[in-house]
Amino acid sequence: MAIEIIDGVGSENHVTSDQVGLSQAGTIGTGAIILPVGQQLGYEIVSNNQVNIKDGVYVIQGKRGWIRSGTVEQCTIQTGNNGQYRNDLICIKYTKNAQSKVEEFSIAVVKGTPGASGADPTYTTGDINDGALESYAPIYRVRLNGINIIGVDMMASKVSSLLETAGKIGNLNDLATSAKTSLVEAANELQAAITALNG
Repeated sequence: MAIEIIDGVGSENHVTSDQVGLSQAGTIGTGAIILPVGQQLGYEIVSNNQVNIKDGVYVIQGKRGWIRSGTVEQCTIQTGNNGQYRNDLICIKYTKNAQSKVEEFSIAVVKGTPGASGADPTYTTGDINDGALESYAPIYRVRLNGINIIGVDMMASKVSSLLETAGKIGNLNDLATSAKTSLVEAANELQAAITALNG
């Protein structure tokens, strides 16, 4: 049988990681997404060789993970080369053991190639809901000039809560109503001016 219930009691344990992952990917999105809780995976440059990622919840291709509240992940940045630029990527790395089927998330730094200008390194991507055993999702780009970190760029997406989104939609509706009222008033004033000129 191809069809089966997910959100219901079955005759045996039946809710799988793939079912939940695909459902969340369809609801939240398929990229690297940071949810609006905790410190939202904010970063802190500790030194030119260390960037800390703060706590929060993320979704990678529908699979949720987190950095525990009140903790940080320490990311080691290899020392840069004098007179050269380099881009490193701080990624959430997904792995799945082919035999045990155990899935894990970890933090990985993908080192770029030093050169006259910074370029993002290549990294492994795979559809983890279609059986990929490894995939990287960049959350930050670390830019180096020589031995110095000169910038950190967000590469993941941040989303608002449903409540915040509903509030924004309500504000847009209010703005649209206000704009419509102003346009009608302006049109009436213009018509009155035209009538006065012709009168």
